[in-house]
Amino acid sequence: MTRGATKPGEPAGVLRAIALGLATILVPCGVTISMEIVAVSTGSALGGAAVLGGFAVGTVPAFAALGLLLRRVAGRRPGPLTMLAGVAALAAGIFTVGSGLRLGGWLPDLGPAAASATFARQGPDGVQHLTIWATADGFRPGVVRAVADRPTEIVFRSHDNHGCTRTLSIDGRDLVLPVTGRQSVRLAPREPGRLRYACGMGMYVGFIAFEKIPAGQRTLK
Repeated sequence: MTRGATKPGEPAGVLRAIALGLATILVPCGVTISMEIVAVSTGSALGGAAVLGGFAVGTVPAFAALGLLLRRVAGRRPGPLTMLAGVAALAAGIFTVGSGLRLGGWLPDLGPAAASATFARQGPDGVQHLTIWATADGFRPGVVRAVADRPTEIVFRSHDNHGCTRTLSIDGRDLVLPVTGRQSVRLAPREPGRLRYACGMGMYVGFIAFEKIPAGQRTLK
């Protein structure tokens, strides 16, 4: 550890957590996930509880002020602002439920067809290789075609990415990508079908379509 650095569970780390908590109303929920990672990285239940406790304390003033404001607005005679707030709350609820259903795989796939997908690169060792970029706007390419019954190596790459695609779930594994860098995932041979993965918040999804090679054909076309 460099000189002057502080551990997440120390007072300075807790103060930073409180400061982030104060600003959490202005930033995406990715900060919450980041704080959870910091809490886990302390390596102790007490240190993690201190970080998340400080973060929670920091959120109190902002959310208390927001609650008082909404209460005053709701206490008046219903008007355009009240109706707009109700519509916004309903839309946020629908979006949250939809994100959960997409993350669980219970909504139909609305992405591009596999026919227009990018192909996996076949290596001489029999392993097929995929490179997928995790960007602030989603995964690129969003759909990839690969050969079934062959091992697959996926390289997730990121560049200056501070969005929720830095955290993703694929094939029962949870990954945390660096802001800029790469991380590899090795998949065992899979049967024909579609493998779905999603960011930690369920906002962005990607697909890998594993296809059987027809008899007499050596690679996908």
